[in-house]
Amino acid sequence: MFRFRILILWFVLPIGVFAQDTLPEFSASTRGGGRNLISWVNTYPEITQLNVQRSTDSLKAFKTILMVPDPKIPQNGFVDTKAPVGNVFYRLFIVLD
Repeated sequence: MFRFRILILWFVLPIGVFAQDTLPEFSASTRGGGRNLISWVNTYPEITQLNVQRSTDSLKAFKTILMVPDPKIPQNGFVDTKAPVGNVFYRLFIVLD
């Protein structure tokens, strides 16, 4: 039983050490007239680049629609005025220093 506990600790402990940082708070909402509001809260002080990307299939074909001029601003947003008709998926592409 003691060996089993050590074995569990051996595999579980490194997960916490190498875990990913918490993702930033991110929301997207429809504003009507083909406009979508994308907003986020930046929690990364070492951020060097932040891009907003859009896709119509949620898996691939994401295209950058905005490169944020100052990615270090803690709270920011963007209105997508050229959103295509139908389902639209957004993601944040973040580069850390």
